[in-house]
Amino acid sequence: MIEYRLYYDNNGQVLFYTCDKPKGQYLVIDAQTYAECRFDLKIVNGNIIKNNYYTITKLTRSNEGITCVDDNVAIVVNDSYIGNISCWTVETYECR
Repeated sequence: MIEYRLYYDNNGQVLFYTCDKPKGQYLVIDAQTYAECRFDLKIVNGNIIKNNYYTITKLTRSNEGITCVDDNVAIVVNDSYIGNISCWTVETYECR
């Protein structure tokens, strides 16, 4: 039987959904919740809480984060890359 899992961090933020069994905090969920794959849920005391707002995520330049070619965020590079680079992080905004 397939076990659907929702993994979350210590703040109750959804990290990812999977049928695999990696280590970490998770809840066993139903097929409908798994299919919806919502990242705007919160986990509080082991329960899923649906928010009454929506979230917007945006890539922003940063001093830390994922390193990419300066003029193309789709090309991820490592520290040995010779050329102009930029670091990017994801910012999340909650809108009511």
